[in-house]
Amino acid sequence: MEIVKPYHPLYVKSGDALTVSCETSDRVELRWLQQTPLTDWSDRSIQALPGSRVVLQSFREDPSGFTRSTLIMRNMSLSDRGTYICKDDTSNYAVWVTVLYSEFTPLCNLS
Repeated sequence: MEIVKPYHPLYVKSGDALTVSCETSDRVELRWLQQTPLTDWSDRSIQALPGSRVVLQSFREDPSGFTRSTLIMRNMSLSDRGTYICKDDTSNYAVWVTVLYSEFTPLCNLS
């Protein structure tokens, strides 16, 4: 299993979307976990619920069994920094995500 196009660490501006994919040549189910300040740095499963800012996309090619899973998390905040883990039954791969503070700066003075 591997993260596609790995960047260590991965930097994302606050307000932007995190997109990270992992793939394996095995026919397995890939799951995503996170360890962030919001989870008290313990493993928490990432769920894509209707209307949430999380999207999980899965692809399996038959008959080879090639499997890819993509995690998309929109509107990242500073508290979303941490480890994101792609996991199957036998192994896992993790990437550290750093969220950078982004402040809107007006281009002109409106006063």
